[in-house]
Amino acid sequence: MSAVRQLDILLIEDDSQDAAIFNRHAAACKSFALSVVRASVWDDADHKLDEKDWDVVFLDLRLADGPSPKRMLNSIRTRYAHLPVIVLTIMDDVRSAVEVIKAGANDYLLKDTFNTEVLERSLRYALHERELIVQRQQARQALLESEDRFRTLFRNIPESVLVHDLRGYILHINDIGAQRLGWTPDELVGKRLEDILAPEYVRLVEDRVGHTLRDVSNSFSTAYVSRSGRRIDAEVNECLIKFEGQPAILSVARDVTERVRTTEALRNSAQKFRAILESVRDVTYKVDLGRGNFSFVSPSVEKLLGFTPAELVAMGARELYRRIHPEDRDEFGRMLRTSLQDPKRGEPVSYTHLRAHETSLHLVCRLLLEK
Repeated sequence: MSAVRQLDILLIEDDSQDAAIFNRHAAACKSFALSVVRASVWDDADHKLDEKDWDVVFLDLRLADGPSPKRMLNSIRTRYAHLPVIVLTIMDDVRSAVEVIKAGANDYLLKDTFNTEVLERSLRYALHERELIVQRQQARQALLESEDRFRTLFRNIPESVLVHDLRGYILHINDIGAQRLGWTPDELVGKRLEDILAPEYVRLVEDRVGHTLRDVSNSFSTAYVSRSGRRIDAEVNECLIKFEGQPAILSVARDVTERVRTTEALRNSAQKFRAILESVRDVTYKVDLGRGNFSFVSPSVEKLLGFTPAELVAMGARELYRRIHPEDRDEFGRMLRTSLQDPKRGEPVSYTHLRAHETSLHLVCRLLLEK
């Protein structure tokens, strides 16, 4: 007969009746010998977390005096990254429980259907998941704790590299990263990430730390603010490491400020160009001469030819050409060939065009080639 596993359980529950029900089922467990310690308020639970190495924490989702469930969970995860946390909730609060699971809780149990079998099954699942996480961490440990390799990479990589703890305090930063921010490495150590981030990204720090803790790595876009106030857009890759024997996060940031500015300038330029084209009375269109497909038609086409831009796109350039008066097609074709051979010699051509309602309209057209 196998030995019964001993487990130390911290129960964070403010309802005495629910706590009594939990203890009754805990005492009835056959697969585990559970030693349950209860904290009825969050301040007490916060202290008890540090008193011993708990095997599992059960957390009431609606603790009366506590902070939000996500904040309580993050407080536990910050200090004990691999400690299983199982949420206790009532039937009508399942949605909140699911959100907490997404934030890193291991499981949730409904108080309405709580029993000994459910408790044992949840414990087995949480402990197995913790063992898998620990195994993955151990597999990475040989590489991540190679001090010489880490320092060489840290010193020579041409990107901003920093290490911060799970609360967001900077533990180490390379010279390149410090120079880009306008500080020395020593001045930055001890600062919080919030001190160097653009305001709109400050609120995301907690969630991103939680994501890296849960998945061991993370990638995202952010923006820093230098000592002089200059904005630095960056693409960041993070992974969980051990730094000086403690869990920490290694963050590598690539400066993409110029790329972001160029992209934004191109976008603004395209928007301004389109706005100008859409406001003039003349018709402007862009066509692929090889395929005969329109990629842009200005809205003014509807007043001039009687077709909406969408209708003209569906028709295609060949159908539009067929609506040119037969006597003018040769001259239009000559202008097209001349423009193709020598764009500088392309001259306007006058022709008669058939509108949507079969009425004729005299037009002047000039082609501009785009390679």
